[in-house]
Amino acid sequence: KAGLDAERLQSWIDALGWDKLLNKSGTTFRKLPDAQKDGLDAASAKALMLDQPAMIRRPVVEAAGGISVGFSAEVHMATLSGEPPIIIAHRGASGERPEHTLASYTLAIEQGADFIEPDLVLTKDGVLVARHENEISETTDVADHPEFADRKATKTIDGSKVTGWFTEDFMLTELKTLRARERLPKLRSTEYDGQFDIPTFEEILTLLAEVNRGRDKPIGVYPETKHPSHFIAIGLPHEAPLLALLDRFGYRGRKAPVYIQSFEVRNLMDLRAKSDLPLIQLMDG
Repeated sequence: KAGLDAERLQSWIDALGWDKLLNKSGTTFRKLPDAQKDGLDAASAKALMLDQPAMIRRPVVEAAGGISVGFSAEVHMATLSGEPPIIIAHRGASGERPEHTLASYTLAIEQGADFIEPDLVLTKDGVLVARHENEISETTDVADHPEFADRKATKTIDGSKVTGWFTEDFMLTELKTLRARERLPKLRSTEYDGQFDIPTFEEILTLLAEVNRGRDKPIGVYPETKHPSHFIAIGLPHEAPLLALLDRFGYRGRKAPVYIQSFEVRNLMDLRAKSDLPLIQLMDG
């Protein structure tokens, strides 16, 4: 999908026709000539399908090394609030840069993300850093560092045996000698492997402070606490450093552009007892 340009996307629409893409259509949609149906964007086609022609938006497409679609007018969206859905850059622009790097988050912001989403784990000295897991052999070049060979271990994380290198066994200064690499090399490019280090949460918030300077609507942050029970058990809870950093960077109150998310209920309960920031309960699909 990411490689589609505007011309190729339109050719798909022309070949299939919106009436074949949609299971049913409203009266207004059925009365449209085929040529007009083929030229519709997805939101307008849905509006017509629901017999809501007033909700049609005129698409504005710019193809410059890819496709970027904007619209000429705001419409009511099918969300609980009626506001447009927010775009969350999960691990940054993780399909185009190694995930959880400042380069990945920066690219996501440039591509129009409303929030960037870092997964947070801790170092031996209690610093929050962004990694998909606390086991880092898949996302860094740690295995290529002979000085850290003796750090390889097998641990039980959330009930599962995991073998590798773990952030909690490294001081931040040691982690900073590693370089990020693509976690899914069979699916994504590896051309940026070895170029970026592991960012701290403080560095991520500093990036947001810089890009939000002068913006009317700030880019928000959507951090996830990874394996909080495991980190509590080894004396490295997320809550204190997470809330302290958010407060220092001005994230306060229910309207702050932040959502703290976790799969663990107890972690969220502990956070709620100490903060009124928005919280999200994650669930396995």
